[in-house]
Formats: sequence, C-alpha cells, structure tokens
Amino acid sequence: MIGIALAAFGFSGFLLARTVWPGAGDPAYDSKRRNLIDSETLQPFRDHPIKEGTIYPWPHPGTGKSTLYPAEACYWTADGRVKLEPTWVLLKTYLGESGDTTCPDCGRKVVRHNPMPPTEMFVELQKKMAG
Repeated sequence: MIGIALAAFGFSGFLLARTVWPGAGDPAYDSKRRNLIDSETLQPFRDHPIKEGTIYPWPHPGTGKSTLYPAEACYWTADGRVKLEPTWVLLKTYLGESGDTTCPDCGRKVVRHNPMPPTEMFVELQKKMAG
C-alpha cells in the first residue's frame, strides 16, 4: 500500500514539474534558449527563447526592434577576483566592428564562448561567503 502511494506521489510530482517547467531537462527545449544582450541598452536577457531557424539580431520583446545579440559572460572583477553573477558583454564582432572587446567591469578581453575562471576560485569565494 505504501509503495503504491509513493509511486502515485512520485508520478504526480513528475507531472507537476512538467507543468511548472515545460521542457525541463529536454535538450531540444534547452537548445532554443540563449543569454542575450540588447545592443542599444546593454540590458541582458537570461535564458531567452529563440525561434528555430532564426539568426541574430533577434527582436527585443519590448520594442520589437532587432537589437538582441548573443551575450558573453565575464566572471572577473577589476581586482582579479571572481564573482558569482557575471557581467554580460556584447562582442564588437557581432556588430561588425573590429578590435578586441573588453569587459566594462574588469577590463579583461572577452571572446566568443568566453572561458570561465578556474573552479577553485569559485570554491574559495563560496567558502568565504559561507563562513
């Protein structure tokens, strides 16, 4: 009896999760979402849905203007430390401009698929925050 109740509870939890988070864990759903940045305001759009078959610049949901581009994350601070919330950066190359793109927060060069700082630095930051 307990086993049946647990199975029913688990199944209802699964159905609830699929309703609340449609596409949760679905690679096809996840592949249609991107971190974007508005080229006019530099406002980031985290986990923004992208229509299949479209390319950047994508339309801004508020203005309808095609001003959304892929955003690159920079997790560095000006003093060489890491932070948990990134600064979102728009690469010059997406706008057809030449030259390096630098992070407005730390001044480091930002590239496509910008690499993360070493994991150990994040672990140390979390230890400091916890204790």
